[in-house]
Amino acid sequence: MKKLRALSLIAAGVFAVASPSLNAAASLSGSRPNIIFILTDDQGYGDISAHGNPVLQTPNLDRIHREGVRFTDFHVSPTCSPTRSALISGRHEFKNGITHTIYERERLAPGTVTLAEILRDAGYRTGVFGKWHLGMDWARLPGKTVSELTVETAAQVDSVDYGAPIRNGPTSVGFDRYFGISASLDMVPYTFIENDRVTKLPTLTRSFPMHPPHAGTARPGPTAPGFEVEHVLPELTRQAVRTIDERAKSGQPFFLYLPLASPHTPIAPNKEWIGRSGLNLYADFVLETDWAVGEV
Repeated sequence: MKKLRALSLIAAGVFAVASPSLNAAASLSGSRPNIIFILTDDQGYGDISAHGNPVLQTPNLDRIHREGVRFTDFHVSPTCSPTRSALISGRHEFKNGITHTIYERERLAPGTVTLAEILRDAGYRTGVFGKWHLGMDWARLPGKTVSELTVETAAQVDSVDYGAPIRNGPTSVGFDRYFGISASLDMVPYTFIENDRVTKLPTLTRSFPMHPPHAGTARPGPTAPGFEVEHVLPELTRQAVRTIDERAKSGQPFFLYLPLASPHTPIAPNKEWIGRSGLNLYADFVLETDWAVGEV
């Protein structure tokens, strides 16, 4: 098994693991180290203890901070999809056709070359486990016509054939395997997707609290039986850890992209994490996110 050593790139919620330091990275010249790229969602710069938070204890993120390389002067987009497209392509998001997070403006432009494609061509196995939010094409039901199919409005939700293959998702841009959710955890459909199909048909209509005990709920819409928002973080973690173990045994280098859906809304820590921070549910969710990073 290739040892996973930590070159961490810390820019708010971006954490990458590949090699121990810049000097050590030079010694890896000509080799193909395993790469794990972790992106937390909507986590503030001050939401890890290594950045000076006096209350939150995030030992796993702190370890990446301590042992790796930190970028402290950087410029990023203020929202989700633009940031993801830039990180995955190395290009400004406008060149990728992305200017927003909804209404087709979150869709990765055809022909965009991704890091996954480059690494796959270099002999890597590639996988993404988590929140995609760079567009995918859902199949329309027969006889349904809508001007856009972004799964945002009721007309679009009711026009989707969730049993049909999904086109132009992660497996079409260099990833050998995908397991996750289509966009943010407050966006329908509420179901896991594996490669190009949902794992369970979203036959129910549900919504979820956004930030208990405050008012407000996520978009109501198609939900798979048994799907709960608090299950997403541990399930993504399990899938990632299992894949790392499998790929390590194979001896083939791998690139694993882990765009977590936390601690973005809905704020949904599992019950064993509720109260751990002594602050609120958001802080508890940050702690559970730190746990997930430690598991990986």
